[in-house]
Amino acid sequence: MDVLKKGHIVSIMGDRRYGAKSVEVAFLGEKAWFPFSGFAVAAAVESSVVVLLSNKVSSHKYIVDVSNVIYPRYDRKYNKRQQLHQWVQNYVEIIEAFVKKYPYQCFLFHDVWSE
Repeated sequence: MDVLKKGHIVSIMGDRRYGAKSVEVAFLGEKAWFPFSGFAVAAAVESSVVVLLSNKVSSHKYIVDVSNVIYPRYDRKYNKRQQLHQWVQNYVEIIEAFVKKYPYQCFLFHDVWSE
């Protein structure tokens, strides 16, 4: 938290739970589970979440896309869990669009479709 408050960058993998709390979202036509901790931390310090997408175009060349930015900010009028769910769903929709465009560029390290 202190690092983010100072304006530094923190990298968190958004597609791996490793036992972390998660929310159920729609992903590639099915219910899937993705962690929300990155969004909870970002919202707590009012930091942005930059989605990094990497597309390998040759044996030595990648295209890195950081054009998708999510700005999680808690609104006291709404339930925190619902807000986290929406931010994770937005993130997953970005990933889903990338996977549909580049289906051979995605590798999931675990089954996101099982709780």
